[in-house]
Amino acid sequence: MFGTFEGSEWTAVSRYLRTDLDTLELGAGIGCISCAIARMLEPSRHLVAVEPDLEGVALTRENLQHNAPNANAIVINAMVNYSTEISISPFGSFKATEAERAVIPSVKLRDLVAQHFKGDYQLVMDIEGSELGLILNDRAALSSCRLIIAEFHSSTADGRLYHDYDMIQVLADYGFTKCRRMGTGANFVISRGQ
Repeated sequence: MFGTFEGSEWTAVSRYLRTDLDTLELGAGIGCISCAIARMLEPSRHLVAVEPDLEGVALTRENLQHNAPNANAIVINAMVNYSTEISISPFGSFKATEAERAVIPSVKLRDLVAQHFKGDYQLVMDIEGSELGLILNDRAALSSCRLIIAEFHSSTADGRLYHDYDMIQVLADYGFTKCRRMGTGANFVISRGQ
C-alpha cells in the first residue's frame, strides 16, 4: 500500500521519524501513516493523530487497533484552524448537501501541544493547505518541535502568496536548519540541528 498511497510521506517517515520523540500527526486520513508511526515509536512515546473527517477518525482508530494494538495512541476529531468553526463534506463525498456536511471542531497547534506533550515532540502533517496558518500563527508551539515531516501547499496570507520554499524560509527564521525534499512533490523533512 505504501508504494502507491502517500509514498513520499511514507518514505520520509520511515527514514527520518525519530523513535525517541512523542509525535503529533495532523491529517491522519485513514491511518496508514499513523500505524507506521505507532509501530516505530519507542514504548514510552505516544502518538496523537488528528483528523477532521469522522469516517477517517473511525478508520484510523480501527487501523491502529488492528495494526498497532499495543501503541500508546489517541485519535482526535478536529482540524487545525484559526477560525471558530469549519464544515466539511463526508470523506470522499464532494457533492454533499448542506445537511450532510459536518461541523468540525477547530483546534490550534498550541492547544494540542499544551494538552498532549510535556517536552520536545515531532510533527507529521498533511493538512491540505492549512500548514501556512499553523506556521504563521503558532511559532511558540513550534519552539519545542524538533522535526517536521510535511506536505506543503501554496497558500495566501495577508495578500501574499507563499510557496513551499517561502514556508521553509519562515521555519528557518524559527530555527529549523536542515531541510530535505522527499520525492518530486512538496514533501519535506525539516529539523533543528543534529
